[in-house]
Amino acid sequence: MQGPVRGGPRGGGDAVLLLGSNLGRRVRNLRDAVERLSAETDVLAISRLYAGEPHGRVHQPWFLNQAVRIAARHSPGELLLLAKRLEQSAGRRGSGRWGPRPLDVDI
Repeated sequence: MQGPVRGGPRGGGDAVLLLGSNLGRRVRNLRDAVERLSAETDVLAISRLYAGEPHGRVHQPWFLNQAVRIAARHSPGELLLLAKRLEQSAGRRGSGRWGPRPLDVDI
């Protein structure tokens, strides 16, 4: 991953990132994502893991999901770049809409 994403006065308050994984070592994928987030920004809270059914393409493994609250000192564009870097570092490639993935990050 590239250097930390640090915002300034553009951001404010908190942001919640929703993490999901249904490929590979799902628990490890989520833990690694939280660890990478901690290196990039201030992680304020982490939810427990919960399982969820896939939507759209239903013939795939269930997702493990987790919410992470961070200090949002980033612009919306910087948050999006951070989310995309996390997904790529977990091995996500173009899986198509609603496809299986090692990591999905929603803002």
